[in-house]
Amino acid sequence: MDKRLALLTSIAELKSSHDEAAAMLSRIMLNAIRAARDEEEAPPLKSVRQYRKAIKDLKIQCLQVEMILAEIVGKPWSVLFDIARPSQWLEQARRHGKLLLDAPLQSRSGRALTGAATLYRLEEAEHSGFGLIVNMSAPAHAAGLAAPDDLRLRDTQQRAELATDAAGLGIWMWDAENDKGFWENERMYELFGLPSNCEPLSAGRFQSDLAHPDDILALRDALARCAEGRSRLHYEGRFYRGAERELRWLELRGELRAGDAPGQRRVIGTAADITDRKCAQAALLEAQARIDAILMAGEIATWTIDIPRQVIRTDQHAGELPGIAESHLSGTLEAHLGAVHEAERSAVAMQMENAIHGDGRYQAAYRVRSTRGGLRHVIARGRVEYAEDGTPLRLTGALIDVTRQKHAEAALQVSQERYRTLFESIDEGFCLIEMLFDRNGKPCDYRFLETNPAFEKHTGLVNAVGKTILELAPGQDQHWFDKYGQVAMSGQPLRFIDESTPLRRWFDVHASRFGAPANRHVAVLFNDITARRRAEEDLKHAAAELAESDRRKTQFLATLAHELRNPLAPIRTGLDIMRINGGNAAAMERVQGIMQRQITQMARLIDDLLDISRINSGKVVLQREAIDLRETLSALVETMQPQIDAAGHMLSLKLPREPMPIDADATRITQIFGNLLNNAIKYTPKGGRILISARRLDGQMEVSVADTGVGIPRDALDQVFEMFTQVSRNMGQAQGGLGIGLSLVRSLVEMHGGTVRADSEGAEMGSTFTVVLPARQPAAAPGNTAPAAPVITGPKPVRVLVADDNRDAALTLAELLELHGYSTAVAHDGYQAVALARSFAPDVAFLDIGMPGLDGYATAGALRQTEGMAHLMLVALTGWAAAEDRERSALAGFNVHLKKPVDTDTLLDLLAKLPLQRDAA
Repeated sequence: MDKRLALLTSIAELKSSHDEAAAMLSRIMLNAIRAARDEEEAPPLKSVRQYRKAIKDLKIQCLQVEMILAEIVGKPWSVLFDIARPSQWLEQARRHGKLLLDAPLQSRSGRALTGAATLYRLEEAEHSGFGLIVNMSAPAHAAGLAAPDDLRLRDTQQRAELATDAAGLGIWMWDAENDKGFWENERMYELFGLPSNCEPLSAGRFQSDLAHPDDILALRDALARCAEGRSRLHYEGRFYRGAERELRWLELRGELRAGDAPGQRRVIGTAADITDRKCAQAALLEAQARIDAILMAGEIATWTIDIPRQVIRTDQHAGELPGIAESHLSGTLEAHLGAVHEAERSAVAMQMENAIHGDGRYQAAYRVRSTRGGLRHVIARGRVEYAEDGTPLRLTGALIDVTRQKHAEAALQVSQERYRTLFESIDEGFCLIEMLFDRNGKPCDYRFLETNPAFEKHTGLVNAVGKTILELAPGQDQHWFDKYGQVAMSGQPLRFIDESTPLRRWFDVHASRFGAPANRHVAVLFNDITARRRAEEDLKHAAAELAESDRRKTQFLATLAHELRNPLAPIRTGLDIMRINGGNAAAMERVQGIMQRQITQMARLIDDLLDISRINSGKVVLQREAIDLRETLSALVETMQPQIDAAGHMLSLKLPREPMPIDADATRITQIFGNLLNNAIKYTPKGGRILISARRLDGQMEVSVADTGVGIPRDALDQVFEMFTQVSRNMGQAQGGLGIGLSLVRSLVEMHGGTVRADSEGAEMGSTFTVVLPARQPAAAPGNTAPAAPVITGPKPVRVLVADDNRDAALTLAELLELHGYSTAVAHDGYQAVALARSFAPDVAFLDIGMPGLDGYATAGALRQTEGMAHLMLVALTGWAAAEDRERSALAGFNVHLKKPVDTDTLLDLLAKLPLQRDAA
């Protein structure tokens, strides 16, 4: 029976049996060889998965294949080429990559075989040998069969396709001259996730569309080298698969073949998906790297002792062990033991012998010589491997350098001694406690196991060791148990600040678990921060007050700007009117009245500011005298009656018939009740009622100012006396003012030893301010006083020198005095004033203090030393009006100290008395 026989095998070193593709091909070849030997048809191929499973344990050795082939042809395989010239064939194969050899063969039964053998060079990284592919078939005898060459070609193609399909290989061809590609089987399309009807890409498109950008240069170089005949194609790289652009690793193999036309170059090759292999290699490398890193980090070296040969070999990590003698790491076993400290050498040798001839486990701790001098502490562990007959072969293990640990142990011992000293001497409190839990696992108490001397100072607890906190401080808060219980159970340290209610102390605590978790011990380091906590609370309160003060001050500055601008507007307008309509006496009188009122308002604002500043700095001195409070209130009402009438209010004054004597500063008392009455007028709607009542009460004088005005919200009653506070503005009732009037009232009342309070039922319910001042028994009637000096009327031949660097102020004052018949001279600095005084010979000089060059004090001194100025009356006219300013002006030689702005009546009264003063002098 005619049979076609095709044998495809490799006689040389095959790739690793772990390479599934090569193993699959070897299985197919072996089946074909066995079928040819038995002259039976080869069994049909099973699935690739079945073949892969079948070849796992199959190892084809070159000798076995050679023997099978020799059995088939009846001759050794070496007859396929001239064995007399092997070096020539090998040299040609080395140069050209392959060599085709024709040889007449026949099967063992005598049947003629035709075929060819190809010698090729193996280029795998781990091999450098040569392989042989034998292609054989029997001639056809049956009539009507195709020509032997056609049958052989078709049979070869079928078997090649079968082999490539089984191995999962894609077949491709590339026309290098025309840069045109051809994909020969469906597997190529599957590898790249492309439909089978698409056109293969050119080399350029193949590289740009499918290759990973980082691999394009390497792929391009490999294809170029193959197309130029410099080497066979063997390339591994990353490619994109399908529309999802999944990245896969592919292996391309190919070789250059001559085309049908002269000069035509074609590269024929295969493609295989090696992603799984690459991932396995990467995982293996990563695992090896991790192992290497662990060994290096742990200063561990692995070693093997060849027991029969008595030598030791250590891996590359031994170089990471610092300073251990090289003889201990490699060389003979005798040298290995010789590096061990002599006091421990025999024990180490005995432990090694016991492991070899005993249970096989080796462990030794010893000291070994160091290349840097001194000794290193090491631990050696290993296990003996035996042959089947029980002969010990090798002892494999690890060497660990524990010098640092030994040093750490020694340091720990020293540290423990220091710890005990520190434990006894630190200022922080320390205690070791045992957490106690109830049946439900909830922390409910803790027992003190150890305390330091500072513990008692920080807690106040005495003899606490052995007792629980609830025994020492009943009522301890549950959150203390919860926090310590959390530390004991979780092992996570905890830092917190908390208060112990029964101890009435705040503690800054750092707690951490101590010892084994089952012990539930917690080490607590703490400080009593009760004083610091209170200071922080005081600081927060002060900061809040400061912030509130700053807020009110900001509001005050805005109000001050507003209140100072308000009077300036009518003053400026009045000046314009006077300039335009100066001849209209009625208009002039009306404008002057307006300007006078606005100037008075500005002066009052400035006086309030200066008063509150002086009070806060402690510079106000009360000029106490015996006054009748009843008369002071009556005079105040009389003075403010025009304001009351203008506002359309009805005022009632309810005073006792008997005197109400108090020891007080009359001016300040008038200022107190003037502010209260002024507020009542401003914050009471037109047609409202105001009641001022007074009474004697247990040696005190109580005065109330009540109104039916806008009232005060109950929650704001405590704020109305604060600086810069205007409750009415917050209620939409802005009436002007700086918000310092009531603060000034409280300060002045307290300076007199009294109190003031505010009462109101709420908004729109009116308000009442009550002042209580200490009473004084009526003093004895005063004796006869000297009669008042008469005022001399008539001509005023008085010469007045005005010196002020503010030109407008100096000129207007001089003009005012001249309108009243005085002769004036004006200077704008101190030097000019002194020079002018020599020629003008003034009777009185009004000097500003803050003049440039020579200030008012120096000018006064210079005038006092000028000849003929002995009786000159010096008047300080300045905005500096504090007590120390008045004292300084008196020391400089001033007779009178007047505060700007001064009203005209005061000036005229002062000048009217001047002749008498000169006569008295």
